[in-house]
Order: sequence, then structure tokens, then C-alpha cells
Amino acid sequence: MELLRSPCSQSNDRPESEAFQFPILHKLPLEIIMCIMEFLPSESTIALSLTCKHYLRCFFEKCLAKMLSSTDKVALLELLAIDLRDQIACSACVRLQKFENVRRYRDSTYDSDVSLNLQRLAIAQEPACVNRDIQNQVSEISGNFSSTAFKMVMKMYRQQAPTSISDLPKIYRLDSDHYSLLQSMSREANTTKMHSGISIDAEDFIIHQGRLMHRLQVVYLYRKKPDLIRLTYFCVPYSHICHHVYLQRGLRTREMESKVTQRNQCQSCRTEYSVSFMNSEMYGPCAVVNRWKDLGPGPEDGIWEAHCPILGRTQEAVRSLESRRRFQKS
Repeated sequence: MELLRSPCSQSNDRPESEAFQFPILHKLPLEIIMCIMEFLPSESTIALSLTCKHYLRCFFEKCLAKMLSSTDKVALLELLAIDLRDQIACSACVRLQKFENVRRYRDSTYDSDVSLNLQRLAIAQEPACVNRDIQNQVSEISGNFSSTAFKMVMKMYRQQAPTSISDLPKIYRLDSDHYSLLQSMSREANTTKMHSGISIDAEDFIIHQGRLMHRLQVVYLYRKKPDLIRLTYFCVPYSHICHHVYLQRGLRTREMESKVTQRNQCQSCRTEYSVSFMNSEMYGPCAVVNRWKDLGPGPEDGIWEAHCPILGRTQEAVRSLESRRRFQKS
């Protein structure tokens, strides 16, 4: 925890911060402060010691020695991150992460087309939060997305949120930090040539009512050729909707003509989807898959956990264990 030890070891060489200049609790007797600290969690005790040089010398090292678990360290980092506008606390890496390094915490950063040696070097330096996202298959939502970027963009959004109705347009400025990060995660229409046609996909992220939303649209077009028109089955371009729903890949062509499916919803997570079929003059059968995901207010929320297969199963097991314990006690 060198990051936490630095204020104590270098306090004489640094200019005083606002917390040190205005010790609000400095006038209280030390005995009262010690009684208060006995009822505080270790992370709150350390945070309190950082408000005054006197408390820093008296309590900091002693309280820091008690923080043995990573849970306590993450709780302390969460408290420190409240006053750091450009950083968040990462529970996987157990450290603070800056907004400017957001690309470092995406799985797609380590899949770039570079030499094999550089790829191996990048893989060796993957942060713990990237490995966690790989286990939870976060890239299935979007290749430019990560749980760390999720937490960062929501903190940016809340910091820039309007304080009154007159300030409402400020959060929609195109040069705002959270809007720029949303744009970097979104992707304009991308065309991929295939043997039997082309596929076009696009995605975008928006924040609606304090929750992050993701929309993906995939269009698959068959080239109009006599041998393809006689196909009895049509391959749905995007079969993976979420970890709970997969589309039927083979659909009869006579069943898909002028057929539009209504919007469906997954029963296990906040994912909605629809599939539309049509025939065009230039192309043969066409399919349009739309998918909407409500990712929730942050990666610590239960809405997000339901989108992650491993994290969701872990949380479900914990809740099941807690319910069994309550039943046994009753």
C-alpha cells in the first residue's frame, strides 16, 4: 500500500492540502477522537486520520496495519476516490485507476494486430480487471466495452449532472467527458463481406435515467443469386442475444417472408431483442437483428451482475446460501 504510505512519509516535503489546512476536528480532545474511532471501520478510521496532520501521525500507521483483507483496502480506495474526480477504485486490481488510462482496461486493447512478441508482452501485463471481464465474457456485449470503463463513464456522468433545471443542457454537450467516452465505446456501421453476402453492424451507448444502455443492430444481406434464392433455410446473422437467449440459426425462407417478430425480453437479465425479415430487389433474403441492454447504474449493481454468467452465478449462490442460513435459524 505504497500509495497510502506516501502522505505520511512525505508530508513534510509537500504543500499542505485543504484537508490539512482546515482540521475541523482538531479542536476535539484526543480521547474523544479515540472513542469515536473504536466504532468506525478501519477504512473510515484511515480516512479520518487523513483530515489532520496530528491524526495522521497518531493513527495512520496503526490503522493501516489492521487492513489485512483486500475488502478493507477496496473500501478505503472507494472512500478516497470520492474526492478524486479523475479516478475510480478497482476492486479487482485493488488500486486506483485514472480515466486517462481507460484503454488499458479493455480486452480489445490486448487483441490488436501487432507482432507476436508484443502480444505476449501485452497479455502478460493484462490487469486483473481485464481478466475478470474475460471470465465474465463482457466482450459479448461490446468489443470496446469493459466494466472499468462502465464505472468511469458513470462517475463522469454523475459529476457533470445538472444541479438545477436551468443547468440541464450541460450534460448533453458534445465536448463533455462522459459523452466522449461513450462515443469511444460506440461504433458506427461496419460492413463485413462474406461468401454469400454482407453483414452490417453498428452499436451505441447512451445514459438514460442514470443507467447505461447499449443498442446493437446487425443486418445480414444475401446476394441475389438463383442458387441462393432456392435455399430452404436462412441463417440468422446474430444468434447470441445474451447468456440466456440464443436465436434459432436456421429459419425456413417461406416462414420469414414479410415476418416481423415483436420485441422479446429475456427473463433472466434486462435484455430485449427483435428480428425482422424481408426481401429486397438488390439482395435476396434480409434479416435485421436489434438488441437492447439495460446495464444498470454501475458494475456493482445487481442489474449488471445478471448480464455476467460467472458473476451472476456467484451472486445467485451467495443469495441462496444466505436464504438457507435464514431458514435454518428460523
